Amino acid sequence: AQLAALPALQGRLLDAAAACVRVGGVVTYSVCTPRAEEGDDVLAAFLQRHAGRFELERIEAAALRPFAAPRERWGGDVLQTWTHRHELDSHYAARLRRVA
Repeated sequence: AQLAALPALQGRLLDAAAACVRVGGVVTYSVCTPRAEEGDDVLAAFLQRHAGRFELERIEAAALRPFAAPRERWGGDVLQTWTHRHELDSHYAARLRRVA
């Protein structure tokens, strides 16, 4: 039951952080979970609520490229690690730039 409530809480936290970001600034959404409900689903809802105000950035840093997961529908990448692939904890992160 507690896991089911996390995406809504994460969405509210992301909205609160986004409200503090000026145009040109960045907010990073980062969770230590492999669950799509807490990753892409939260990101999709955020981008819909803030359409035209935030854009998902591409991961350009060479050291992070092995962990980049393209999200073409949003024009950027998320960072995603998997325990069974990377010998790291599962993790998800999205860097969002405020554009308007």
